[in-house]
Amino acid sequence: MNWAQKSSPVMGDAAVLIDLLKKDYNAINPDTRLEEINTDREKIIGILKSYLEDSKKSSLVIDEGSIKKLNDSNTQYTRVLKAFNAVSKTTVTLNNGYSIKTAEKEISELQKQLLIDKKKYFAVKYNNDNEQLLKIKEQYTDNPYLLEIVCLFIEKYKVLDANQMDYLAQNNYQSSIQKSLPFIGGDLAFETIIDGLSRFLAKRIKEELTLHAIDKIKKYLNDPKPENYSEELVVILPKTTNYLKRFDANQLLNFTDELKQLIEQDLNAILDNAKRLRLLPKIQNYIANNPDLEFAFDGLEIIPQLSKIKNPVDYFELLENSKALTNWRNNTDNSSKFNIAQGLRLASMLAYSLTVVENGEQKFASIDFLSNYGNETNFYFLYFGFLHQQNLKYFNIQFKKANDIFPFEVKKIMTTITVEKIRGGQSDFNFIKENLVNVAQYAEKIHTTAQSIKKKNKNNEEIEYEEIHGFVHDIIGFTEEIVATSDLLLKNDYNVIILPDSVSTSLTFKTKLIPYFAIAKTGNDLVLDLHQKKYSNAIIKAIEIPLYLNVKDQNFKNNLYNTKILLEQQSDLMTIRKAFNPNIKIEEVKNLKSPLTIVNLKLMDKKELKNTQEGLDVFLKSFDDSTLTLNQYKQNLKVFHNALIKDSTYLFANFGIDTEKINKNILDYLDSKGQSEKVQEHIKNKLIAYQKALFQSQILYQPDATLVLENELRDLFMAFAPDYITNNTVLKDTQALKIIHLLNDISLSATAEDVEKAIESFALPVGSSSLKERARSYYAINSFPGIMGGFEFSDHQDRATTLGFTAPVGFYIQPWGAFKKGTSIGLFIPIIDIAAPVRLRLDSNNDTQTLPEFNFNDIFSPGLYVIYGFRNSPFAVNLGMQYGPKLRDIPVGTDAFESVDSYRVNLGVTIDIPLLTLSGKYKD
Repeated sequence: MNWAQKSSPVMGDAAVLIDLLKKDYNAINPDTRLEEINTDREKIIGILKSYLEDSKKSSLVIDEGSIKKLNDSNTQYTRVLKAFNAVSKTTVTLNNGYSIKTAEKEISELQKQLLIDKKKYFAVKYNNDNEQLLKIKEQYTDNPYLLEIVCLFIEKYKVLDANQMDYLAQNNYQSSIQKSLPFIGGDLAFETIIDGLSRFLAKRIKEELTLHAIDKIKKYLNDPKPENYSEELVVILPKTTNYLKRFDANQLLNFTDELKQLIEQDLNAILDNAKRLRLLPKIQNYIANNPDLEFAFDGLEIIPQLSKIKNPVDYFELLENSKALTNWRNNTDNSSKFNIAQGLRLASMLAYSLTVVENGEQKFASIDFLSNYGNETNFYFLYFGFLHQQNLKYFNIQFKKANDIFPFEVKKIMTTITVEKIRGGQSDFNFIKENLVNVAQYAEKIHTTAQSIKKKNKNNEEIEYEEIHGFVHDIIGFTEEIVATSDLLLKNDYNVIILPDSVSTSLTFKTKLIPYFAIAKTGNDLVLDLHQKKYSNAIIKAIEIPLYLNVKDQNFKNNLYNTKILLEQQSDLMTIRKAFNPNIKIEEVKNLKSPLTIVNLKLMDKKELKNTQEGLDVFLKSFDDSTLTLNQYKQNLKVFHNALIKDSTYLFANFGIDTEKINKNILDYLDSKGQSEKVQEHIKNKLIAYQKALFQSQILYQPDATLVLENELRDLFMAFAPDYITNNTVLKDTQALKIIHLLNDISLSATAEDVEKAIESFALPVGSSSLKERARSYYAINSFPGIMGGFEFSDHQDRATTLGFTAPVGFYIQPWGAFKKGTSIGLFIPIIDIAAPVRLRLDSNNDTQTLPEFNFNDIFSPGLYVIYGFRNSPFAVNLGMQYGPKLRDIPVGTDAFESVDSYRVNLGVTIDIPLLTLSGKYKD
């Protein structure tokens, strides 16, 4: 991709376009003419697009129908090309039933079909590119100079497509004359020839590296296995992976520009691409075994819409209109799906019920609002009365167990907890105030963020995407709290909604919706990563999305998460929680005595909870003081607070949350992996700290520190026991990760050197050395640059050890075939060694530096080596002897050196680069 910046090579780009405008395609090999026209046209489009303002680029998107047509023709062309190559390279057995004519006919038919599909593909590609050029033309209407050039290119490729005369084509006579100069007999200096060869070798080393990197990626993408993530990569990055799978060496010139452009296109569509993960067979199997997981992917659908909603309550309208939920809500055949849809409908009704209108704007009720109205009995009557009417008129919520449908009837509250009982003070009826505090806290936070974003929009101020990300994150968290509150409404412990036990105990929607909320949060996070140019993070998160579906084995995450859910749903702990509400009023304190007394009686026989029971006993006695003030109450509460802290672990166990067992299982796992006692102790302390923080935030109303601790625990497990949490939640495929990081580095690269470094970090080189693996005999002019070490001998000096870079050029002789496993052995006769010039040219910073003066004696270095080549690798092992008159300088005085004849016996690891094949016979 081309980047238009202040430092853009304007003249250079102009020159490139002029050359392409005048290019004569009639002089090109007909077999590759279409490919070259296509490559050049893409380059032209890339340059022209790079100079457009960002605001105009959005109009250049090709419609999905055209893209599909192109992909279909591409698939067909590739399929026939593979078939033709397979047949043309296969050794056939001729007999009475299969003659030479039959074979020729098959190849001829395939060749005809190949030409048809090739022309069809490039015709479709021309139409797409022409559409791009026409759209670019529209964007340059205010630039008559560029508009003229764009029109010329459109006309040029129009006549080329129609096989008509290209009047813009011209011969570059200067180039032709230069090409006709003979290598021997011209006025080229000797140093220039050697410098040219060294530049070529340096370039080939880098190209071989690139080709091998792509070859490794192609092999990975074309060989999907259950344990790898090649299929996911293809879905997440369809254009990029398709390009890499079809990559050919003749595309190397434009590799970086083309790949960067495709990566950018895929990243821009990453959310839409991620939605298609659900179509993968492995994901379909997950969903088939757990049908309720189908809804999880809808978490990605709402991310683009969330950042645009005007009011958080609109989110529930998005949920209501979800295709999956609409179908589930109307289909009672599947109890699980039906109940999830109805549970979310209940959450939606509850969310709408918590809104107020202030200054003409709909917003959620604040903590102050609940504090002001939550003490009034009449407010409860109105709230639940209206809630009942809303359910009757609009929601009609129902739940299913076995073959029975049970209506959700708010009216049952009115008959179970009658007006008379409430007026007489017989029933604790503080549901709204006590159980909606978390919801109100989220609502206030969301409202504040929304107002900030609106204000910046109005004042035309820049809105950081981090603000949008935080806003969306809070909306998702708010929805989780609403769903948890809906769960509480259905629990008989609270005596709020009376349903048969068989139904109420099975409805834990917050747990069932963990995958949905996890995927929604991941989608939000990966969009933030894109804005922060953390492309590898975004791609990894997208690929990890399906891993959230297999929630049954997410031991680490579920143990932590379920602990929180169990706390929220334990009625006695929630009763204790009420006492620590910082906003409690003195009249509410008196209503706590009865439920706290019941909790105290339950703890009487629990010896391990002696501190809690005694602390609560002392606390309850203070209620007998008729002059009790709020300040006195809070002072007395400290005794109870300290007692609870001492017994928090036992309290968990008493209420069915066995933290000691959870911790022991984790420590046993660490021990089985050979982790030290110090590591185990450190993780144990973090687990205890997390559980303590959970207790303090959920019961004692202290600031929530669980998220930080949860992240710390995750980091610890990633460092010391990654398998414990990566079975289903973290991408483990190292090859996929390497490919992702390569694409990330290429997309962020600003220079050719950046791309080289990215490729070098990904792969070791391989290339045309593979010819030797398929040969029955092979002769070539070859180079073997690499590292050599050995011993050096001289008539005037003692034996010395050597180690250094080498780049010999000479004749490679392999009169025999390769071994069965693909390895090869041959003889190499070096004539010259140009290590110093190649080493200089390998460093791009020295690309324009002039070589020092030298003569033929400086590089003349004959010898003989045995070469052992590895299969599917450019690596070779060289063993042999080399002679050079000036290969070694020895000191003969102060600052003086003398060149002496020397011999070297060397062993080294090199890169096999054939320069010119002289003769070869091949197995295929």
